[in-house]
Amino acid sequence: MATAVAELPDLCRVCILADCRTKATFSDNTILSLNSTGSSFLVTTPDGRSTRQLSEYALARHSPLLAAVLEFRNMHVELPCFCKPLARVLRSSFALGYLVQDATWPSPSVALSAGLAQLQPDGKVAVSSEDGVAQVVLHSHRRRFAVCYPLLVAERPQEAKYEYVWQTQVFSVASHPPRWQPAVRAVLQAAAELDAAAVGSGAEFGAGRQPGAAADQERATAAAPGAERTAGADAAVATPLLDPDGGAAKANAAAPLASLRFGLSTSPGGAEEAPEPTSRRRTVLPSALHCTRAGLAEALGSDGWWGEPSLSLLPPEVVVAFEWTPHATYQFLEAVGEVEVWVHADESCLATTRAGRFIAHYRSGGGANDCGGGVGSEQLYAANCVPDAVWSRDQTYRYPLGTLAAHAMKLRSHNTNVAASIAARLPSPVAAALPPLGGATGGAGARSRSRLPGAGVLANPLDSLPASSEELFAAASDAVLEDSCVPGTGRFTASEDGRVRAIFDDRTLLTLSSGHSHCKLVLPDGQQVVVGVANPVGVEGYVEAALDFARWAFKSPAERAQELRSQARVRAALLNSQRMAQLCEFSATGALPPEAAAMAAAAAGAGPGTRSAAGEGSMAGRCWDDGGALVPSRGAEAGLVPLALPAPGGLGGAAGMMVGIGDSGDSLRGEASFTGDGVVLMDAVYAARSSEEAAGGAACKAMVAGGALSNPPFPLVGSDRQAMIEALLSANARLLERL
Repeated sequence: MATAVAELPDLCRVCILADCRTKATFSDNTILSLNSTGSSFLVTTPDGRSTRQLSEYALARHSPLLAAVLEFRNMHVELPCFCKPLARVLRSSFALGYLVQDATWPSPSVALSAGLAQLQPDGKVAVSSEDGVAQVVLHSHRRRFAVCYPLLVAERPQEAKYEYVWQTQVFSVASHPPRWQPAVRAVLQAAAELDAAAVGSGAEFGAGRQPGAAADQERATAAAPGAERTAGADAAVATPLLDPDGGAAKANAAAPLASLRFGLSTSPGGAEEAPEPTSRRRTVLPSALHCTRAGLAEALGSDGWWGEPSLSLLPPEVVVAFEWTPHATYQFLEAVGEVEVWVHADESCLATTRAGRFIAHYRSGGGANDCGGGVGSEQLYAANCVPDAVWSRDQTYRYPLGTLAAHAMKLRSHNTNVAASIAARLPSPVAAALPPLGGATGGAGARSRSRLPGAGVLANPLDSLPASSEELFAAASDAVLEDSCVPGTGRFTASEDGRVRAIFDDRTLLTLSSGHSHCKLVLPDGQQVVVGVANPVGVEGYVEAALDFARWAFKSPAERAQELRSQARVRAALLNSQRMAQLCEFSATGALPPEAAAMAAAAAGAGPGTRSAAGEGSMAGRCWDDGGALVPSRGAEAGLVPLALPAPGGLGGAAGMMVGIGDSGDSLRGEASFTGDGVVLMDAVYAARSSEEAAGGAACKAMVAGGALSNPPFPLVGSDRQAMIEALLSANARLLERL
């Protein structure tokens, strides 16, 4: 009977960071993290176990998950990674007897005349390279392109065999690797030519029925440069090339406009077009051979954000370049500081514009039959007025546009704050060229820092800040993540977008930015200031309290428990080190610790009371509870030096203590069993005794105070000093292991 194949979990989220590291989260809380090259990965199962592997030799149970993540990663990074698990899924490899290293893209005139440029029925424009090895496709809304080329994955030059796979990559027209600039230039110019031809053919049908067409064309031509100034780089080539007031002239004017907005050369086409050098039209194709030479040298994190199966949290202090969800794909445009969203439902595009104050929605056109070359329409919304849901292009269903826009704003706020924080930590050449604060001699002409009345000197005004504090402290989400009231300090609230708001008992209000780079404070006297967390001069206490809360609030429960355990281990190690130091000092010099000296004096003052309680010929033993000490009262009376035995904090009180003196009268031994976790802690002390004291000690070595000695690790009789010290060290080591 055939066994059922285990169902693979669904992919829920993929994040590609600016350094190409990738994290993927699956529906069963499995987390898969790739290094920057994709050659190794770390998979964390739902039960918390982590396994680090090479991508080329991934385990069979992890190969499908790795292939799904690599397939998305290779579509959006400059250098793809190829391995055996991915090859088993793609099955698109082929071999050639020659090496394909580059692709040459045609000029607009050559593309049209040779049939290398095509306007597809859905409005997309496809341009093939002159050598036929690659193709670039521009989406109908002119904001995204895809390029397909042969990726070299293996080579055997001695046998003239080169193995390739077809690789498709997708990027935004406004932000893409430099190697694809010739391809983008070629497809934009070809799209402008094809759109102009489509608009011209449509205008011919209505030329006899449109009076004043020449005047309309003049107005459209005159309005084109103005449109460039008002729309700016945010609108890019998505501005419709055909509207009721325009015609072929507007399309011709928009052809060079599209190239200028992206820094491309203007090529109006025609017989007068200047030939472009072949070197500017050539693209060196990527290769995946670097994956075979990579290894496990790069460390992969498994704590913090990397180990959290959250579908909403963003990594601290790292820019997210791409994010995939089942509903949309988000790309951060680093050059302009905006975010583009590619909606999976209808292939439309959302884009934040004007520093995140507006949201533009670009819909695909109706295809080449609309006389507009397939260019779609655009809707512009205020960032806080995006509709909750809109109809798809075919009017069959509605999808949550407002949710997608809100996440785009959150991603933009996170990335811009992180980028500003990173830039603030970099050395500024302008700041380095200026004289130091206070001047060389501290004269009146020296630069001074901004001052806050009653709060001392504030941060350097040269610290890198965004254009406005409103943008820095903008709220991307009002959902409360943690809320805590600290007696004697104030109330702290953490939001899901990373912001922290604190209301202190002295009426000071503090807001920590989502990037945790700056704080805005309103002091009790009404003064409002903005300081950087790296140098909050004058308001250090407020900022430190907010940062401490932020470090706790944005950690998972597992991380918080691990931190508490680490702190307990450190405290236990410090206390045991102090106890060992006291033991060694007593053994070497006979010096009594201050606490033991005080208690010895108190015990000596008890005099007859102590002897009557413990016996005339014995040494009195005392149990300690939370910081007490063991003091042999008779030894104190005789001038002997006992050792203080403080109980370690955080382990509970002592349940029992036994004091014993060896037959030779040269040792004092105590054992305590702590109720906290059953740990047994031992200490041994030594005292030089006379023969009389030895005889008295032998008579009472079994005296018990509150407990009993069980399973001694070394005998009390005949033990030398070195053996007992070694036993004590072993006991302390076992204690640390238990902690």
